[in-house]
This record gives sequence, structure tokens and C-alpha cells, in this order.
Amino acid sequence: MRAGNGAAFTALVDKHPVTGELRVKKRPVTPPEIAELQAKGVTLAFLPDPDEANTPKSESLTDETKQGRPMPSVPSSFTIMRSDGYTYGGFWTNATRPQGKTTHWSNFNLRSTGFSGTIEHVAHSLIFNGTDPMVQGLKGNGLAIGKLAGYPGPSGVGCGPVTNPGYYAEVEAWWHDGNWLYPSTCTPTGKLYDGPSNNFSLHVNINQWVAYWIIRNGETIFTSQPVDTTARRPYWDPNQGGVLFTVTGGDGEWHYPDYTLRFTNVTTGWF
Repeated sequence: MRAGNGAAFTALVDKHPVTGELRVKKRPVTPPEIAELQAKGVTLAFLPDPDEANTPKSESLTDETKQGRPMPSVPSSFTIMRSDGYTYGGFWTNATRPQGKTTHWSNFNLRSTGFSGTIEHVAHSLIFNGTDPMVQGLKGNGLAIGKLAGYPGPSGVGCGPVTNPGYYAEVEAWWHDGNWLYPSTCTPTGKLYDGPSNNFSLHVNINQWVAYWIIRNGETIFTSQPVDTTARRPYWDPNQGGVLFTVTGGDGEWHYPDYTLRFTNVTTGWF
């Protein structure tokens, strides 16, 4: 993403050092980093800063987006990656729920390389509210994909051990000062791993129900049971319509391996 003053940044999820709250962090991406990525053959495109009312024009975006209006959709393809210990490609958009619509949905293909060897996960949220200028905590409902260590804790239960050679998907809810994982929605061990392309569909409705399913090679390999996040959430804004695609932190930790997450045929909308 790029701010109006030209400064580039990427979105990461990290924990507040004092409160422990999960938050969306804008990590600056420096000109030397950009030059290094381009030297490696990485093609770069920039989305406008979603927190700015008037975003800069970009040849990479549609005319509607150039005018700084809320983005109703996301790029049809993009990559989130770690290179030399630093992560790139996370982003979010701001929007509001269209009148009369009740369910926010997304669909995308995901192919990973090297992700099974990490200890991280993707955070993908719908009905996302990332616009609060004072508190950039995650606020929305959605899906976590990756290493979701299976331990009983204050935020629900994850899936499987970190040492598992594959990874998992699971419904997750986020709000200011908290989050919750839903173990009844965990993919079975061995379903997700590096290499094949998987198609994910996620539905989140304004009554706080969440469900997803995964298709590979035309076959449904997993369908989660719908879960109602109402009991755990202290706050919910059904009129948000933002979308979040990012990963957990770990930047600068050289012992973490590089990886790529290639998202293609990405679509989102309401019904």
C-alpha cells in the first residue's frame, strides 16, 4: 500500500506490547527494500492507504479507486511473501455494507510454497473495520489459515501442533481487545499442505454466523459447520464491509523461513 505522501507500507498482524491486543500494523517498506524486490523479479503494484480520505492516483487501479472512494473489491490476484526475513503483500480495504444485503462473502484460490515450515498464519476477515484512527485492533469475522497450535487458552482452541508438516484452517473472530478461535471448524490434519491449489469460500453474515469450505480439483475436501460468534463478541458493527488479507508477524526473525502465498481468482461481494 502507499500513502498520499508516497510512503509505502504493508499490513501485518502483531500484538500490542502492553495490552497484548492483536492489531493491524502498518510496517514501512523502504525504497531499498522495493529496489531489492524488483531486482529479484517481483512485480509490484500499490493500493491506496485505506485510512486516507483522498488517495493518490495510481495507474494500477480502476478509475473509481483513483478518486479515493471505498474499494468495493480486492485485487483479483496477489502474493503475500517473506523474503530475507521480511513479509510483504498484506493489505486491507474499507467499505460499508450495501443496503439490503446480509452476507459478506469471499472466494479465492491459494497455493503455498514453504508455508508449512513456518509458525505463522493468514488472517482473512470480512465485515472488517480497520478504520479506527485511535485503535488499529482487528475487528471482524473470518478465517485463519496456517499454523494454529492446538492448545487450550484464553482465546479458544487452535488446530494441531506447530510441528505438523502441513497446516490448518479455522474460523476466527476479532474485536477490540480480544479474539476467539473455534476448534469445531478446524480442517482435519493432513488436508492442507504446500503445493496444491485450494479454493476457499468464506461466508460471514451480519448476525455473526461464519462458515467456509475448501475445494481441490473440483472436489470438496472440507466444509465447516457454521458457528455463531455472538456469545464471545462484546461488540459488533454489522454495517462494515472491509476486507483484510494479511499474516501474523515475525519480521526480522531470520530463523523464520521464506515462503510465498499466491492468491488467484480472488472475488468478494454481498448477497
